[in-house]
Amino acid sequence: MGESGTNGVYSVTSNRGLTWTNVEIADIVLNDVASYTSTSNVQYYIAVAENSGAFVSSGVGLSFTSVPSFNANLFGICVSQSGVAFAVGYSNTVYRSTVATNFSSWTQVSCPASQQDLYDAASIDGLTAYAVGQGGTMYKLTNSGTSCVALTSGTTNNLYAISLATNDVGMVLGANNYVARTAD
Repeated sequence: MGESGTNGVYSVTSNRGLTWTNVEIADIVLNDVASYTSTSNVQYYIAVAENSGAFVSSGVGLSFTSVPSFNANLFGICVSQSGVAFAVGYSNTVYRSTVATNFSSWTQVSCPASQQDLYDAASIDGLTAYAVGQGGTMYKLTNSGTSCVALTSGTTNNLYAISLATNDVGMVLGANNYVARTAD
């Protein structure tokens, strides 16, 4: 398990949080981290950063490699149970990658035109994902993240976090104590 932080420092634990080891990735601002364990028991950690894209570690998370030619300004990341990752960020940015490429190749997903920043993403199976962000922006990605449609969130508050229990049941959190749950 890991935790992202500022100044490129990432903290990792292997004993359920009893002790933590700080790992410096680079002199950057890290915004989020996600982990995935492959079917062959390889552990991956993916950290996203402002103006620096993504960094990937396989193993215990003590060393990271910058994803080449991927200098996006990213704020959030999620990895589904099937190994499909979604990274979101500045000005409506959504990217997709898979464990099949060891998360080393990212493809931009075309979403409806907007200049709103996206802050978080969530996916259970990799076939469907959701992204949330500035001004109540919310997207649903389908077909393994290759199609994207805008949803009505019901608020103009910034939405900072999304969590899914299933593909149809989830919760979003936002500014001004905004909390919403869906079950459809």
